[in-house]
Amino acid sequence: MELVKMRRSEKKWHSLFSSDLVDSIGKDMLVKSLKKKGSGPHAAVEQIHGVAQTIRVGLALTNLNGIDYIIPILGSDEGGFNYTSSVDQKLFEVAADGQTNGTLWEQMGHAAVGSGAFPAAFRPKGIQRSVDEFGDRLPADPHLWIQGKSYVDWRGQSPTEFAFSDGGVLQNQPLGIAKNLVDAAVADREGRLGPAAHCDASDRLYVFVTPHSVKSSAQSLQAQKITIWNELKQLVNVYLRQAMFHDWIIAEGVNQNINVLDTQASQLADAIAQGEVDFESLGSTEPRKFPATRSGKGH
Repeated sequence: MELVKMRRSEKKWHSLFSSDLVDSIGKDMLVKSLKKKGSGPHAAVEQIHGVAQTIRVGLALTNLNGIDYIIPILGSDEGGFNYTSSVDQKLFEVAADGQTNGTLWEQMGHAAVGSGAFPAAFRPKGIQRSVDEFGDRLPADPHLWIQGKSYVDWRGQSPTEFAFSDGGVLQNQPLGIAKNLVDAAVADREGRLGPAAHCDASDRLYVFVTPHSVKSSAQSLQAQKITIWNELKQLVNVYLRQAMFHDWIIAEGVNQNINVLDTQASQLADAIAQGEVDFESLGSTEPRKFPATRSGKGH
């Protein structure tokens, strides 16, 4: 019932429910609870044998402002290929020796509220972001441009406030963010354990939580029977379906390429074992030298 009670500072036509209430819950759970605790790590930080562990959090966001990117095309009067992206994320890492950083937890609370700001139900969340978080800025000097590299094409001030909405609008199942967090954890352990940090994949447990059952959404349609209204409805369904499985689709493409490489590696290993390929020649990087030739008219 508290959600439908709008605060005095909230404008009626900006959301159906109280966004201020959600903000206050975030502050109570993440910031005020830390101050009340006094000393020691935040309650959200896991401790093993009294030692606080690093916690990593990734939140999917939809950037309503959008970020402009440019891929320079050297020699082009247009400058390059431009595109705008609204797919965004915010990553946090609370190190074992820095759990009492209240500012970090406050920023995490803001990002969480923005990540869950379901359109119309809650108003977009304004969050200060540095443009450098999105990549390297396009150098003012064209001579410093690297062809093929993607730059942030930003002319405004930084940091600046962006408006964020529910991350599920464009990334309903952001598995890529989760994979990046795992990679960060492995890289951190590699500094202490060396290559052994990559040998525990079979010991990891991944839990995927979804609010609804994952089932087929394909439909049997006949083009000649689709009206304008039906086509518009189907396009909405197509958009939502692609947003939901975006990371799945990309991951499947990567997995297929890995399977091809695994097959080729196995075939190469078999060929070497059977003596069909000289493995010593595979390690040579010397280019083959061909005799010089002369071109001219034949006689």
